Amino acid sequence: MTQDINLTNFINTLKEKKRVAQIIVVASLVLSIIYSLTAQKLYKSSIYVIPPQSKYVNMLNVFDDDGKLLINREIRVKDVYKIFVLNAQSRKHQRNFFFENELYKHFSEPNKEISFEENFHKKLKFVIDSGVMSREIRDEQFLTISFIHTDPKISAKWLNEYVDMSNKLTSKELADSINELIQNTKNQLVGQALSKRNLAKKTMEDRIIQLEEALKIANQLNITERSSASSNQQSVILSDGENLVVEDPLYLIGSKALMVEIDAIKNRKSAESFIPGLRRIEQRIQSLDSIIVDGNLIKSAEIDQKAIAPSNRFAPKRKLIVLLGTSFGVFLAFIYLLISAFISRKI
Repeated sequence: MTQDINLTNFINTLKEKKRVAQIIVVASLVLSIIYSLTAQKLYKSSIYVIPPQSKYVNMLNVFDDDGKLLINREIRVKDVYKIFVLNAQSRKHQRNFFFENELYKHFSEPNKEISFEENFHKKLKFVIDSGVMSREIRDEQFLTISFIHTDPKISAKWLNEYVDMSNKLTSKELADSINELIQNTKNQLVGQALSKRNLAKKTMEDRIIQLEEALKIANQLNITERSSASSNQQSVILSDGENLVVEDPLYLIGSKALMVEIDAIKNRKSAESFIPGLRRIEQRIQSLDSIIVDGNLIKSAEIDQKAIAPSNRFAPKRKLIVLLGTSFGVFLAFIYLLISAFISRKI
């Protein structure tokens, strides 16, 4: 019985307040239409990026003259592409592009940091589409980068320039890292060669001292020719590897041979021909001297389709705004009728 009274009261209120309810709905509809027509138009440009071809990556794999890689493993296309994707999303690259090109001058926000955050960083969107090759292998390769702006031409222009900048910077970083590795490897080899030369010089000086001492002994013993007793007089020497080495004393060679060998060593123009492994090191250094990775020839990503100025606006969604505005007006009218019915029943 009470429910019938409440329903009757609501219907009576609806009849009495029908005009007001209609005004509320119509007002909401009109306001939503006005807002949808006057709201700032936004345009969304998109650029589509795919992994680079192998020919643009292979030059990062530098081999020495033995055919061995300078790095631990081969650099693959997906390794390079992954670095590009990370760089494109990095705030560092975005800030460089925004501030170096003075994009803040295009916005009314006086604070440059806030302008970067609100007008550029938050307007960039990244979507990675996954290509499933099998259940075991899942490659995320297809990247869509979008940028939202009030001017469709500027939106496309900035987006293309930003992706191009990220691509070039990533390629340069990769090339620089490989060139640095080449230079470090070459420096190590130069150090090895220098060490071998210094060691050879000291070894030669030590050899002369040993021979001169042996010459004195040979002169005192009047040994001018190689002695036939050399096999019966041997010296036990502890080698660098701490092994015992049995050698004939040098003075048994004879003073003539000792003098000739001393003169020959002292008159050497260069000891490099007697240094084991030196020529091999020099060959490797010469090989590395001819290698340099040109970052301009590397691509960390390829553009499948450049961003073009959109003809259709991204926002506002006028139909959706009008629909939501009208629905909100109906809701307000309903609330108004309920409150009016409740008040009239109390009275």
